[in-house]
Amino acid sequence: MDTHPFFGSPQQLRGDGTTILATMQNQRHRALRAIAAVGIFLVTLAPTVAQATKRISHIGLNQISSMVTVGSDLWIANAGNNTLSEVSALTGQLLRTIPSQNHDIHNPAGLFSSGGHLWLANYGGNSVSEFSASSGKLLKIFSARKYKFRGPVAVTVVGSVVWVANQDGDSVTGFNSSTGAIVAIDSAKSFHFVGPFTFAASGTNLWVANNSGPTVTEISSVTGALVRVLGGAKYHFNNPGSLALSPGGLWIANFNGNSLTEVNATDGTLVAIVKGRVYGFNIPGGLQVAGKYLWVANNAANSLTQINASTGSFIRIVHQSSYHLVEPTTFALFGTELWVAGFRGSSLTEIDSNTGRLLRIVS
Repeated sequence: MDTHPFFGSPQQLRGDGTTILATMQNQRHRALRAIAAVGIFLVTLAPTVAQATKRISHIGLNQISSMVTVGSDLWIANAGNNTLSEVSALTGQLLRTIPSQNHDIHNPAGLFSSGGHLWLANYGGNSVSEFSASSGKLLKIFSARKYKFRGPVAVTVVGSVVWVANQDGDSVTGFNSSTGAIVAIDSAKSFHFVGPFTFAASGTNLWVANNSGPTVTEISSVTGALVRVLGGAKYHFNNPGSLALSPGGLWIANFNGNSLTEVNATDGTLVAIVKGRVYGFNIPGGLQVAGKYLWVANNAANSLTQINASTGSFIRIVHQSSYHLVEPTTFALFGTELWVAGFRGSSLTEIDSNTGRLLRIVS
């Protein structure tokens, strides 16, 4: 059965109606027709660039849900076959594949690297697995019974605390990365957690995007105490999902709003709303700051939008025709090289983060 680690099975999607994947699939064709109707100009590279592109095939990628950079390598979570892949960011060659053993990789969703360790949120297993980033060896599995995991989709580490977003449980769990001791399980109504989906750490605080509710919550990354909740019409939140930090600013992608919201990362005040047909936003499902630029993955348009991370001004759109982008969702940055993964395409696209030039396709 075709499932997505963030969003569960088709039966679950029809049942709860709170996840964004159902919206993505139902709106996909209408959204693409809308782009054509308004005449958005999709910038593609010259044929000579595409012809020079290196292509590496048959490395076993299968429905990529998340990826991170560790040194000169990429670690990739494959939701389609419950594996982790390690790929060289220098050559694009497969270095190793880690198969699932005893459900340590079970419908994997979020992946994060910290201090030589990999932390993996297993949506299907209601667990978090810790691996060695150097060897791929499983170190420990943290289970739902103790930590109240329910549909974990994102994981991050801030200082000594591992934070997990429980999309199905409308809660966030924090525990000590060394001892496993629980720091906090935040689920009170005051936090406004409704489908918590992604994290962004700023100083000693942690931002949480509530994908099924029009809010973004800020908590202490040390204690889990509530700092503030952002919401209301002025922010234009509409299924906020991906988050990215630029100097002083927090960028929020509004999946169903086809827009970006920028707020001050210190006090949460509104900085800007970025939208309009020139940007080509169409179910913006991923964000990545790369130097002075912000890259946006447009899931329903199979394209990437590059904007200025300071001003929000439009720079370019690159399109699927030569980039092999199929529902792009996640990024990983290696120097000035930007890797993009498409969930349905089960492939990696490497581009120059400054110019958008296509460098390599790995599948």
